[in-house]
Amino acid sequence: MAEQFPPAPWADAFTQIAIYDALYSNQLQNVPNCVGSPATHVHRGVPHTGGIVGKMSGAVFGSPSSENQSAISIPVAGDLAQLSADMLFAESPAITLPPAVDTPDAEATPERKAAQARLDKIMSSDEAHAELLRSGEYSAAHGVAYLAIVWDKDEIDHVWFRAFRADCAIPEFRYQRLSAVALWTDYQRKEDTYRLLERHSKGFITYQLWKGTSTIKGAQVPIDTIPETEH
Repeated sequence: MAEQFPPAPWADAFTQIAIYDALYSNQLQNVPNCVGSPATHVHRGVPHTGGIVGKMSGAVFGSPSSENQSAISIPVAGDLAQLSADMLFAESPAITLPPAVDTPDAEATPERKAAQARLDKIMSSDEAHAELLRSGEYSAAHGVAYLAIVWDKDEIDHVWFRAFRADCAIPEFRYQRLSAVALWTDYQRKEDTYRLLERHSKGFITYQLWKGTSTIKGAQVPIDTIPETEH
């Protein structure tokens, strides 16, 4: 039997994230029980949609679509997510390693000062600020986002990080703490979906490439099967 992707145990979570994303992207036709979706029942000749989402969407968008209904949506969720990110990361945060700064009681070691300089180089770039803003917007829209380390010595002499959305991540927890996360990027080739899986754990990043569909994991193939992942 073909393995479902994302895995079945995460189906409810990804369904909820899809609702958040539809509101965030203003694609309201993708929200279950919202404008454009069929009514679940009719009361006194007026169509209604049941459930909590139905009540919320009814309050915001009106009753379910009918032959004579028209609706205009305003991208409030997307604007709020962007505003939230701007308020949180209006300026790049200053991240300091406590032992790397001289204090009246002790002087930081040269090694610690070098580590602080390295951290400043990674975090003070325009690219880093842009990724933080992106992660803040994703987090406001979906409830969570991930910052994942990238390490490629052929491109740059230090690590950097990328922001990933919650709908392309499966976290792993140990003692209620995040211990690892599997992230993925899809590459479409007609009917086939090539999915690059990268698992981040303490001290390791491992990569796999799978050939399947949008909902089926498929079979693992060599990492250089497609040009985007051959590096």
